[in-house]
Amino acid sequence: MSTNIKDMDIWVVGDSYCHGYRTAVKDYQLNQRVKKDVGSQYDWCLLLKKKYKNLKVSAISGADNITTSSNLQHILDHHYSENMFVILIYSAPMRDTARLDGITEYNTFDITENLNWQNSRMGHEVECGCVPDKPPTNTSFGSGWKHAFKNQKGHWPWEGFAAIPEDMKPIVKNIENQIGVDQYDSMTDYKHYKGLWNIQHEAETVYSMLAKMTIKNIPFIWGSPKHDYRPYPEFNTIADYCRKDFNSSFIDIDGVDGKRKTQRNSYSMFYVNHLTLEQNFEWAEMFDNRLQNWRKPIS
Repeated sequence: MSTNIKDMDIWVVGDSYCHGYRTAVKDYQLNQRVKKDVGSQYDWCLLLKKKYKNLKVSAISGADNITTSSNLQHILDHHYSENMFVILIYSAPMRDTARLDGITEYNTFDITENLNWQNSRMGHEVECGCVPDKPPTNTSFGSGWKHAFKNQKGHWPWEGFAAIPEDMKPIVKNIENQIGVDQYDSMTDYKHYKGLWNIQHEAETVYSMLAKMTIKNIPFIWGSPKHDYRPYPEFNTIADYCRKDFNSSFIDIDGVDGKRKTQRNSYSMFYVNHLTLEQNFEWAEMFDNRLQNWRKPIS
C-alpha cells in the first residue's frame, strides 16, 4: 500500500451529496452565484480531485443504505486495488428499496440493476465507467416520495422538484401499488404507521459496510450529513452505534468535523448536491484535512 495519500485510489461512495459533478442540471438546482456552465467545477469532489488525481466517485441519487451497501460491494468486486481508500457517506434512515418486476429479495442485489444507479450514470471522468446493460429490477425512494408522485412535483426517484418524466410513470405506478396512496408527511411517518420501520436494520447495514472494509484492510473515513433516529436505547444515532467500534475513522460531516459545535449545517434540495457554494468549499477542506491526517487516531 502506498504511504502517500495523494497516490492512493480514493473512492467517494454515497448518495446525492456526492453527486455535484453532474453537468446535466437545471438552473434552479444551482447556486445563484454560480454560472450554469461552471457550476459543477465547484463540487467538493471535483475540488478534491484537483489535489488527489486518482479520486473516483460512485454516487447514487436517492440511495438508501442497502443500495449504498450494494454499491460499495460493486466497487470492491470490480475496482478493488491495494491502494484503495474509501470516503463513505451513508444515508439518512428515511429511505427504502422498492422491488420492480422480477426481483424477489433485495438485501443484496446487483447494483447495476438499480434504477437510481442507472439514472445516476453521467459518463463523467470521475465515475467508475460501468454502464447499465439490463433493465432495472429495483429502485430506492426517500422521504420526498409524497412530493414526487402524489403532488407531481418531483422527478422519480428523488431529483428535485420538476415534473415526472413520461417514461417513469409506469415505475411510479408500480411503487404506488406497493405502498398505497395514503399521504404522509414523510417516509418516516409512512414506515411508522405501516409497521415497517426498522432503524436497527439501517444501523446494522452501515456497521456491516465499515466491518467489510476493515476485514479487507481498506482504510476509510465515514459519516453522514444527517443524524436522526435512535437505533437502540443506549445509542442516540446510527453514528453513535457504529462509533463504538469505528470511532477513529468517523468524520462529523454535519459539524464540519468539529468546526461547528451548536450551529449545524442546513441543506437544500435546490442545489445540485444540496450544498451551497460555500459548503462545497467547506466539505472539500474538511475531507482534505482528514485525508492528510487519516493515519492519526481521533479521540
